[in-house]
Amino acid sequence: ERLSAGDPAATFAAAAAFAAEQLATSPALVLTIGHDPFAHALGAMAQRAGVPHLRLQAGQRAHGGAANRRALAAAVDHTGSHFAVASTWQRHELLHEGHPPDTVYE
Repeated sequence: ERLSAGDPAATFAAAAAFAAEQLATSPALVLTIGHDPFAHALGAMAQRAGVPHLRLQAGQRAHGGAANRRALAAAVDHTGSHFAVASTWQRHELLHEGHPPDTVYE
């Protein structure tokens, strides 16, 4: 089922329900990319279940953009236990936010 971006709360709830179903299969690792409600819900559920969570393209912050977009990007990234970044700047963002250096991979 396609999740609609029209109602973020409903999208998050639907994504969390899907994530709970997937996590019931006991995956060894969860991978997420992006900063949408689906990535946020899946990451939050992995965190709750104690499943390692690798965030791809982590640390992307649009400092010239809306504050709520930056906050959402940070919130989604903070569900991760490990982070793959594409640049030194993204690494710097995550380290500045308090993530341990040995969890951020460039």
